[in-house]
Amino acid sequence: FVNSAVVLVLARGIYGAAYALIYVAIREFAAITSDMEQRSKGLAQVTAGLYAGINIGAVAGAMIYDSVGYMGVFIVSALLGCISMFIIKRHLIVDETENLGQLSEESSEKAHENIFKTVVKSTDFIKLALLVIAPLAIAALFFDYFLPIYAVKASIDSADVGRAFLLNGIAFAYVVPLILRKLKSELSDRVKVAAFTIAMAGGFLIFALIGGTTGIYIASFVMGIAEGVALISQNMIMLNLPLAKQIGNGQMLSVYALIRKLSQTVGPQIFTLLMFFGDRLGMLLMGLIIIITSVIYFGLTR
Repeated sequence: FVNSAVVLVLARGIYGAAYALIYVAIREFAAITSDMEQRSKGLAQVTAGLYAGINIGAVAGAMIYDSVGYMGVFIVSALLGCISMFIIKRHLIVDETENLGQLSEESSEKAHENIFKTVVKSTDFIKLALLVIAPLAIAALFFDYFLPIYAVKASIDSADVGRAFLLNGIAFAYVVPLILRKLKSELSDRVKVAAFTIAMAGGFLIFALIGGTTGIYIASFVMGIAEGVALISQNMIMLNLPLAKQIGNGQMLSVYALIRKLSQTVGPQIFTLLMFFGDRLGMLLMGLIIIITSVIYFGLTR
């Protein structure tokens, strides 16, 4: 209901803070069990739901905007938030006391530790953060930053961009859980995170070689599968590190979220720099960089 850019930025800041709190809390809830299979399943469901919502929301938002304008998008989003609060309260009320007790006990034990110093000293986590978590977070901006710019420059219809988002969401939400079930006992998380991060780079290479609408469609589907499996695998590795036991899952997930957001802050500048070489050549270089970081991580963690 405002026409001021300053107020809009302020509202966006409030939303960002709330999103960060929810993001950490819901992932900690999924990871609170000590059963590795259940933890993997929980994280997979949370990640699939999150990305399915983002991709479907992008398409639904465009449809609402076309029908009733920008204000309608915000009003519908607010209503969805209210419905979500009711659903969460309704369905998690049974476990609330037990889980809060576990969290508070864990928090009290770790309250006096210097988190930053402890994290920096963990070479295992630093390798994972710099060589896997950060590159994957930046690569995900292919959809949020690069694709809309490329579509305008290449005169690609916005409907085609929406279809690419949908393909990515379908791959992430429905194909990834099937692959994880198939591979859960056949490959270690270390192998999966390296292999599927390289597959994420493969999406960039496909786009670079084919380009156009067809390249976007194929790359979107491949990258949806690759990012989904790699994200779950990197989370499983991260939560099994000695550092996670030292500072607690909640703090671990908070650090993880911070690294992802910081990476995505500098991500647009990296994409812009690579686009100076041309859109397709720039994405080819991005894919090669991700392959190199994945191979280095795999070698250093042997």
